Amino acid sequence: MRMNKEGRCTLCGKQILLDINKEKCICQECGGQMLTQAAIAFDLYSRKQENTDPINTFEVVDGTLHSCQLNSKYVVIPDHVHRIEPCFFMNRHILSEVYIPDSVTEIGNSVFKGCANLKKIRLSSHLTRLEYCMFEDCVNLETIELPEGIIEIEPKVFKNCHKLRYLNIPESIERIGESCFEECNDLEKLTIPLGVTMIENKTFYHCNHLEQLDLPATLMSIGYAAFEGCQSLKQIELSSVSFIGPLAFKDCRKIREIRIPKGNKTIYENTFEGCSELVCLELPDCITSLGEGAFIDCISLEKIVIPDHLTQIERSLFKGCKKLSEISFPGIITRIGNNAFEGCSSLYNINLPYFLKSIGINSFKDCIHLKQITIPENTARIQDGAFMNCINLERVQITGKEMTIAKEVFKNCTSLMTINLPDRIHTTATSFEGCTALTNVITSLSPDECKLEDSPWGKIVMPNLLIQRKKEAEKKLIEQRMKMGVCLHCGGKFKGVFKMVCVNCGKEKDYTYNYQ
Repeated sequence: MRMNKEGRCTLCGKQILLDINKEKCICQECGGQMLTQAAIAFDLYSRKQENTDPINTFEVVDGTLHSCQLNSKYVVIPDHVHRIEPCFFMNRHILSEVYIPDSVTEIGNSVFKGCANLKKIRLSSHLTRLEYCMFEDCVNLETIELPEGIIEIEPKVFKNCHKLRYLNIPESIERIGESCFEECNDLEKLTIPLGVTMIENKTFYHCNHLEQLDLPATLMSIGYAAFEGCQSLKQIELSSVSFIGPLAFKDCRKIREIRIPKGNKTIYENTFEGCSELVCLELPDCITSLGEGAFIDCISLEKIVIPDHLTQIERSLFKGCKKLSEISFPGIITRIGNNAFEGCSSLYNINLPYFLKSIGINSFKDCIHLKQITIPENTARIQDGAFMNCINLERVQITGKEMTIAKEVFKNCTSLMTINLPDRIHTTATSFEGCTALTNVITSLSPDECKLEDSPWGKIVMPNLLIQRKKEAEKKLIEQRMKMGVCLHCGGKFKGVFKMVCVNCGKEKDYTYNYQ
């Protein structure tokens, strides 16, 4: 469909009729060829110079645009205007193209906010800042050239500019405000210049088509939800960043690799939630805290090494990480939070840390490939549903002397056959509900003490109950660990050259036994 518009030849200056669907045009007078947009811009500029725009009328008081009568969608600001007041063109849906001369040095906040049909604008080269919400909700703005000399882009300047596809950021920029490009859905690539030190809160929130973003070496901080919902962003360089805020990369589904640089001590809550293609994650040793839900639903993440200085695993930290098959804990972990590994259906091997005191609610629920688990001797409580629906769990060894097993901890662990119980244990009627294969209970209690109705470890329905004496079982366990060359106390591996120390409990290798 041909769409005609008046323009002006950049060679001979004659008025020409343009087809705006075509990138280039030919002058009917001189035969010269030029870009269609150049012919349109030149016509606007010529009208300004010749003062031949009788359709729109402006009232200018002391260099400030005071009022205007708009009858055309093409607007050329008079060249004796120095200032445009805040909200001057707000919600003027008639606007399509605007030319702002170099005489203008100040444009107030929200000037073009809500101009839903504004597509193109030429800015004055003497501006030093773009004020708050200047182009917010200009949903059809397609392209804009920012002049060199602009130092600051204030918050929400381009928020909800859904069709903004091209934008240059001049080298003079020092600050980009929060929510500046929020929901700029068509923005595909951008380069942030040197000098910018922070990506502020929600700066690129839900920029769905943003594929390439070049960040400067001066960048130090990334704010709250800065890139949340950037579903097309494939890679990002964080080499100089020392702070990453909560939800910063939530639902960035195409990012495959993240290297957190040294200097970061905390990964905040939900930072990488929903990064469904994240395979490689490198955390520096200086990390001391991983926030709640930081890696929820990172369904491609296969392996992670927990930093040595971490003391607790927070709530829902790795919930839904379906491919996570291996995880290494530092020995100083004391608590595993609720739902921490729920739904990690590929997790098959866990060495719980020696100083672990508490295992949270549903922490390993639905870990369907988990086959055996050893509860360290310092663990005093296993919370509700901690191992619920671990349908392939066959053996549980509790090494402590006293334990509280809350309700439904091992519910529906249909393959569980063997459990080693401590001398003192507190359970509920549902702690082992649905454990239909449980036939082997290792305990120091006598067979008479293990009658179901009197048992101190609860009302457990188990066919073919077999009681073994605990001392005999412990002797067999020590013999087995000696053959394997692992720690007699916890079963952990040793490390070191001249002094062999257990990686779990920290106890020194005992040479009175023949580990070899």
